[in-house]
Amino acid sequence: MSADCVLLPGHRHQLAAELVERPGSAPPVDAYEVAAALEASGISDRTASERYGRPDVFALGAELLPSLRMQAVGHTHAVRAARVAVIPTLQRGLVFVLPALLTGSAMGGRTAQLEVVLLLAAVAYGWAASQGVAYAGYALTSAGSLPEARRLMRDLAVVALVPALVGAGLVWWQLPAAGYVLAVAVSQIAYVLASTVGVVLRRPGVMLAALLPGLLVAVPDMLSAWPPRPVVLGGIGVSVVATVTAALVMCRGGRRPGRAVRRTVLSDSRLYAAYGACLALLLTLGLVDGLVAPTPGLSLTLLPLVGGVVVAEWQLERYRSQAGLVLQTTTSAAAFGQLIRRALLRCSAGYLLVLVGLTALLTLSSDLTTVIALRFGATVLLGWAFLAALLLVAHRQVVPVVLVTGAGVVLAACRYFVMDQPFVLAVGYLAICGSLATTLSVLAWQRLTRVEVHR
Repeated sequence: MSADCVLLPGHRHQLAAELVERPGSAPPVDAYEVAAALEASGISDRTASERYGRPDVFALGAELLPSLRMQAVGHTHAVRAARVAVIPTLQRGLVFVLPALLTGSAMGGRTAQLEVVLLLAAVAYGWAASQGVAYAGYALTSAGSLPEARRLMRDLAVVALVPALVGAGLVWWQLPAAGYVLAVAVSQIAYVLASTVGVVLRRPGVMLAALLPGLLVAVPDMLSAWPPRPVVLGGIGVSVVATVTAALVMCRGGRRPGRAVRRTVLSDSRLYAAYGACLALLLTLGLVDGLVAPTPGLSLTLLPLVGGVVVAEWQLERYRSQAGLVLQTTTSAAAFGQLIRRALLRCSAGYLLVLVGLTALLTLSSDLTTVIALRFGATVLLGWAFLAALLLVAHRQVVPVVLVTGAGVVLAACRYFVMDQPFVLAVGYLAICGSLATTLSVLAWQRLTRVEVHR
């Protein structure tokens, strides 16, 4: 039972393993049987709510049922892959995709170089901070310490927001004209942190509900420049406030974790924050090229990756489900490697098919030039690299991802010191994204075919 989502590291929930008394025990018939076993072991509705974040024992039993059936291999004639929960999977992806519409609408067509750079810097910082918050939350919830996870995520989110506010204040002091964009940037960071809390606590539907006021005004605003600007900004502001409020409410009843636990979790979370920063900076450096060659624009080259986020979430869930099945049904490392390679190929092929399709549709909607074609090609390759990085990080292979993507960030930034023409910049970015995609794919192919990585 994983809680993976895009850009967020996942941890397997340990409760299912705790409830299985012995290998090969008979699989439960239904959720009522699991709930009865939970109650017999001393788990009440209050325990299910406070420790595991479920409304009652029956809801907890219903969630554990698929995993318990998978683990009772000795009495099952056929083991099937765990079903992928469609609605929660799509919700988690949409929580990260849809705010791009709100940010684009709030900017109101502002394309000054300084303003765009400030906003993209905020995006990179928000993604990095959210990775650290997410890891801390998943590490504690997977250990059954839900109250501690609530408290630590709330504290980390507040601490991460402070430097953003200080930095925005300093920039505004020097450049008062950038005040509006700075407000949008800080709001974007606050939303990312708050929505991360909601996703980790398995409440993406609440986060989507909080987004509705903003979406109801942002979508028509981007399509037809209606409704009036004050109404648009008011709706977006309501969504941001609602999201932050929902996250704070979810974190109520938290308990401060012990010093040793907190120190260990925070030490590990830095690595995941670095991973988030590297991916965000790679995307940011690609978008900055749009300041040199505005056509086809920042938003258009971003859309394929935005649409691919939901697909990546879906493909990751499917891969984890297939990997669990392979792990249950193979008896040798060679057989496991052969089957897991097929699962990797299916995962990559499904994602790339959608990514290429989205890019092709957007290419047809613009006046295709050589520079535009190169930028779209780089977008596809960056999306490919993103999926490979996501697969590795979901299996705790974080260090190689940070090293490879960090090198990519350095190379992408160095282009601006030796290149100044749109065509040359586009060629350089395409080469960097291609190298990243190839390197991360090779790493995924080598490491994810090992049995121990999936245990």
